[in-house]
Amino acid sequence: MNLDSNANMQDVINYSFFYSACTDGTIVSLQDYSNMHEAVLSLQQRLQETFPTCSDLSTISNQGFTPHLSLGQFRPRDVESFVARLRQNWTEIVFQVTDVALISRSGRDDPFVVRKTVPLAESL
Repeated sequence: MNLDSNANMQDVINYSFFYSACTDGTIVSLQDYSNMHEAVLSLQQRLQETFPTCSDLSTISNQGFTPHLSLGQFRPRDVESFVARLRQNWTEIVFQVTDVALISRSGRDDPFVVRKTVPLAESL
């Protein structure tokens, strides 16, 4: 199954750091605040319609799905030093997204596993 990403791959995604507390520490992620935000939300909605059981990030809060890239889970005392090192060494990259991987894990401490890869059709 191909899904059209409807995204101009020349657009640059601008991210801001976001921290969220969890039971085992703090999750650091990058959240999308660019002109790609709506395209990513649209793609996620189409994927969820196609795979309705993959809705955990859409139903986890009243805000629904938030486009993000998780960078890792850290002890609270390590968060600021990690982000400082990342900012110091940050290099922008440009890439084309050709597939979306649907991932899950069996238990909270288990690694994520790719369950299905969905190719994206090129925009017309």
